Amino acid sequence: MKKKEAIIILTAILTFVSGLLCKDAIAISKNQEDISTFLEKSNIIIEESMLTGWNAVNERFMNQQEIDRKLDEITEILGFKKEVAIKEFDSKEDMNKGVLSISKNQSKYNITIESFRNNDNEEKTYISFMAIFKGSYKNLYDDKSYMEECFERIGLPMELDMVAIGNIPGRVSKEIMESTINNILNAFDAHEIESIRSKELISISAYSLKIDDYIISNGNKINMQIGMRYSQYYDKTFIWVGSPVIPFEY
Repeated sequence: MKKKEAIIILTAILTFVSGLLCKDAIAISKNQEDISTFLEKSNIIIEESMLTGWNAVNERFMNQQEIDRKLDEITEILGFKKEVAIKEFDSKEDMNKGVLSISKNQSKYNITIESFRNNDNEEKTYISFMAIFKGSYKNLYDDKSYMEECFERIGLPMELDMVAIGNIPGRVSKEIMESTINNILNAFDAHEIESIRSKELISISAYSLKIDDYIISNGNKINMQIGMRYSQYYDKTFIWVGSPVIPFEY
């Protein structure tokens, strides 16, 4: 299965989680129908969908003016108006940083370029990106491909991870958590590679041949991560689904 088809399945699962069914994900297979039924009965609500990534873009120290110009390039190539773009800068002897923040409808974008010089005069510049979409977002894969292409065109190549965050009100049993995760793994014919299981958390890293992208962890290929954790503060059981990975602590 091609990467886009696999991502459509992922999008379908995340859409099922929110209780919706987008036109691109109708009746993909019996497995997906079973998952939709299970997740709808589990009353899972998608809070956010996001794209996120970072990369080292060059080995030199960029000054504030260069960073400012790059942020303007990003604003233009992503199709945003300069009036909605907020830029902030921080400059020190061995560090220059620029942050671009954009809000559009119910979406938020944050791009950071940081340039460093250490005591050995080694220089490096990094870029990080995060786009947050409220609820389930059916264009996640298309936006991922488009934004990766845009960053490549302006000399800031970066691969993005797709993540969705949802919740079930209250505490669910470990059996339901395990069953939810297993249903998602089965939909991708994915097998578990690594896991963390504690009283409050289940975290699974897995690999599926249906998804082209992957990273290497301890010598193994990984291209899916799923986590579930109960929060006593919010009295909710949160679920995270990411591909290739969930690139932050949860």
